[in-house]
Amino acid sequence: MLPSRAADNLFWLGRYLERAEATLRLIRALGVPTRDPAKGTSTGTSSGPATALPSVERIQRLLVTWGATSQATRANPAKVVAEALQGEDKFGSALSLVRSAQRTAISLRERLSPDAWQVITEMVERLGEAAGGSHLNEPAGAVVDLSATIFEGGDPIGAVRLNMNGGSR
Repeated sequence: MLPSRAADNLFWLGRYLERAEATLRLIRALGVPTRDPAKGTSTGTSSGPATALPSVERIQRLLVTWGATSQATRANPAKVVAEALQGEDKFGSALSLVRSAQRTAISLRERLSPDAWQVITEMVERLGEAAGGSHLNEPAGAVVDLSATIFEGGDPIGAVRLNMNGGSR
């Protein structure tokens, strides 16, 4: 039988990891240059100002709503990406979410497989490296590099679920 405290911690661990994954996917969508096929315009590049696509504006509003970035940074897409990725003071930033997941996982350490613990620890380390590095100068490239590293094994949340469920999804 699973104690209620452990069940609650497992719930929050999964919740933090899912929110972090969703935030990283949105950041990745903002960090990669996009094209509007109807107009032939692009956004997300550092070559100069471009008109933001409606989808980019919606993603930015969603990141503000999630607490990953502030309303004030929406004027600068590079700052939105940097803050949503690295914002230590933003409760919805990818870094804050994976740190919350790690704090929750600590209380569940004996219930997690070594692989699940390793995935969580590596995400915290890689996002922490991004926050400590110079990625604020070129966040779009940093997001592509970081997300490729974090998602290199496929779905990190799926990997944790796989290990928590004893090998079945």
